[in-house]
Amino acid sequence: MLVMLHGCKQDPETFAIGTRMNELADQEGFIVLYPEQKRVANIYRCWHWFNSTAQRGDGEAALIAGIMRESSTAHAVHPTRLTYIGLSSGRHITSIMRACY
Repeated sequence: MLVMLHGCKQDPETFAIGTRMNELADQEGFIVLYPEQKRVANIYRCWHWFNSTAQRGDGEAALIAGIMRESSTAHAVHPTRLTYIGLSSGRHITSIMRACY
């Protein structure tokens, strides 16, 4: 399972189209998740990597980790078969996830 974290001014749909990751997932047989940063959380849809609350147990990194756990359980994906990547603010939030989870 691959979790793709979009950058600022993006949404999951345009990120998926731009990366063509769904096509690769179909070819190679893996699942792709695209969590979405809502505009109400950040006008530019940036993940809050720059805010210290992102590192706390109830921050965005924790929410993304929770999505990964729930999805891996629902799709019977072994925890060692999970990874995530990001672009722009998505890349920065992955650094926090690596440090915290």
